Amino acid sequence: MNIARKDLLVKVFTVLLLTILTAALEVSVLSSLPVFGVTPTLLFFIVAAVAVFEGPTAGSLCGLLAGIFMDGLGAKTLCWYTVASVGTAFLIGVLSPLYFRRRIPTAMLWGAVFWLLIEFCRFFFSFYVFSEAEFAVVFTVILPQTLYSLVLSPIVIAPISHVHRKWAQEPGLFR
Repeated sequence: MNIARKDLLVKVFTVLLLTILTAALEVSVLSSLPVFGVTPTLLFFIVAAVAVFEGPTAGSLCGLLAGIFMDGLGAKTLCWYTVASVGTAFLIGVLSPLYFRRRIPTAMLWGAVFWLLIEFCRFFFSFYVFSEAEFAVVFTVILPQTLYSLVLSPIVIAPISHVHRKWAQEPGLFR
């Protein structure tokens, strides 16, 4: 088997398996472990990690898969996470190499910033504008959820980083 094909298969299988396992864990285990009344959302951190380590195309494809899972897990807004994940994965994949190195903290930073932005926009346009919730929800739900997810995010980012480093086809100077 060609090394490029094997590289691609290993990366796709790892991300697919990690995404499915994370979605299952979010629904079963993590939903029963709330901290400050919120549960973490780790799927978007997988999207950010793939975008940082593999680029905008792979990140967008991972964003499509993770967005479908997030929308399927009970989002009130139809297709919001799918569209937002694909778009932000593309932005992360394009902007990240310009400003940062490919490291776990980089994926954590992009994941937290864009998750906070996505959740704020969803809250503002879905709930706040229609007077379904007070603005205090930003400080009592969105910020704690982002911080809780950020603390747990190395659990899902580290395997992607490891697979990227092990199967990278670029010279060691640029890793």
